[in-house]
Amino acid sequence: MNADLRRERESASFRTEALTQLLDGGPENTRRRREIEALALNDPEFQHEDLNFMTCSERYDVAVRKSSVMVRKIREHDISNPEEIMFFKRCVCCRKLIDVVWPHLPAGNIGGKHLLSGILAMCSL
Repeated sequence: MNADLRRERESASFRTEALTQLLDGGPENTRRRREIEALALNDPEFQHEDLNFMTCSERYDVAVRKSSVMVRKIREHDISNPEEIMFFKRCVCCRKLIDVVWPHLPAGNIGGKHLLSGILAMCSL
């Protein structure tokens, strides 16, 4: 992480973790969201080659495989809450975007949700 950015985050005039928990609806919800996001982001079955170097047919195959694996993983991990399913899907479908953008978002994640929503609304996945 950029040293200037790290200093800015450390010198925040508020407790960033408390704000994150407030936005998530409590500490348990924050813990659960992070747990679900980690399941999706760290799962090797969701890794694939760079889509830019695939044919249209290969990209379609990857998307179909990823979708079926995602449904299986949601069942395996007993994720039934619609909001938790959304967290999982967001991480699976936007893995590349999150890998690039997430490290640069504010620790409190205030602008992060809006930034990602805006970016995702303008792109096709």
